[in-house]
Amino acid sequence: MASLKSCSAVAWLRNEAHETSEFLGVFGPLKSPMPRVVAEMMIFANATWVKLLADNSVAAIYRAQQHQKTRMTVDALPHEGLGVPCYAWSSSPLRRYVDLINQRQLIAFLRGEAPQYSKRSRDSLGALGNIARTFDTTYDAYAEFQRNLERYWSLRYLRQEGLSTFEASIIRDEVVRAARLPMIVKLALSPNLPSKTAIVVRVESIDEWAIDGRFVAETPPEAPLATADESPQIST
Repeated sequence: MASLKSCSAVAWLRNEAHETSEFLGVFGPLKSPMPRVVAEMMIFANATWVKLLADNSVAAIYRAQQHQKTRMTVDALPHEGLGVPCYAWSSSPLRRYVDLINQRQLIAFLRGEAPQYSKRSRDSLGALGNIARTFDTTYDAYAEFQRNLERYWSLRYLRQEGLSTFEASIIRDEVVRAARLPMIVKLALSPNLPSKTAIVVRVESIDEWAIDGRFVAETPPEAPLATADESPQIST
């Protein structure tokens, strides 16, 4: 079974006459370590830059994570998942407005100029807080759309290939992450197994309109199970 997680492209052939789609294959597997290297360097840069702003009392929009809840804030709070005292998105100003704001604040500080947003101004901090809250709402909506998109095509793949089972690992309770597909689903019943436990999930039904289905743990709880290598993703 091909893995869709490590692929740069998935090809489908559309048959308009019969209104069907056929899975052709997966192209461009990303086996290079470079994406991880780039990601780690971006995290390092973001943590370093925002600490400079925090240490010098320059306003910024931080990305904090506490008690497994991630949110945008104007306060320099820790990001527990990354293990840093404070963190902010700053390295991608072309694709995120928050990064653009933080880079503008950083550049102004390095040039010795007054930043656009000041911690000394209540109105300025209020405006920055509104931007952070609006961004959070928009980002959550985008993330939900992305999850549904990935789940839909993963379900289509399972149905088309006639796959009745797939490997997964427990996230918590009845929530599991597929091992080779970009998909998280809920089981009909919780298998009462520890987090990260590897299981086999049986597909009982698929509802493409609801982008969901009925899934059950096929591996009996009393059977010895290997532990999945993959840990749950850390939101940065």
